[in-house]
Amino acid sequence: ERAIILAETDKLSINEFTFPGLTKAAKDLEKSVPSEYIYDLEELERTTILKALNRCDNKKTEAAHLLNITRQSLDRRLDKHNIKL
Repeated sequence: ERAIILAETDKLSINEFTFPGLTKAAKDLEKSVPSEYIYDLEELERTTILKALNRCDNKKTEAAHLLNITRQSLDRRLDKHNIKL
């Protein structure tokens, strides 16, 4: 969660997870990771919510529990992603 807040863009890269002394190794690793493995967090969140809802037959309370968030938080995220049930 901290990485998401501190990230300069809406996509996380390995740079958001660096630690002192590991910077060079992290940069080398990022160069070797194909761009298709760098994910759009908004799309991941939306997809994860939809999967949870599908698994719970669109029952918001159960989906929220499965996602380990409150029902209110799920409602906010549904609005954010324009997901209508």
